[in-house]
Formats: sequence, structure tokens, C-alpha cells
Amino acid sequence: MVSWMNTPSANPAATNTAPSTFFFPNPATGSDRAVESVAHRKARAVYPCEAEHSSELSFQIGAIFEDVQFSREPGWLEGTLNGKRGLIPQNYVQFL
Repeated sequence: MVSWMNTPSANPAATNTAPSTFFFPNPATGSDRAVESVAHRKARAVYPCEAEHSSELSFQIGAIFEDVQFSREPGWLEGTLNGKRGLIPQNYVQFL
């Protein structure tokens, strides 16, 4: 076991107490402002997609999704296309 890993730094200047400048919202909580600001937006498909599960949407390039929100599933969005609501791969669309 390495003992120096569990001891505080002897140099106070080496301790960074400033908050991180990067903010990564947690889509699962629904409480972060960054996530709420994306809710109810539109998105356009930049790649075609064939649904592999009943909860997913199939679409062609250029499809416009309404009411787009982050899903609880990482990497997925929820949106409505032609009256049907379902999951959309996040990297297949561009927000409008």
C-alpha cells in the first residue's frame, strides 16, 4: 500500500479548492437548469435510423422531432415524430 496517497498535501498551494469550471448536468435528475432548457426543443435527424425496439423511433435524414427531452437512458433523447413518442439516439440529431 502506498501511504502518501492518503495523506494531505504539505503544500497548501497545491490544494485546489476552486470549483470546477465544467458543468455536466445529470439528465436523470431533471433538476438541472441546463437539462430543463433543452426540454421541449426541436431537433433534426442528421442520420437515418431503423428502430431495434418498440420504444425507439425509426426515421430518415431530415426528420423533425418535436418536444425533444433528455431520456433517463444515457445517450438517448425522447421526442415525438408524426404523433409517435419514442427514443432517439442523441448523436443522430442536431438541435434546432
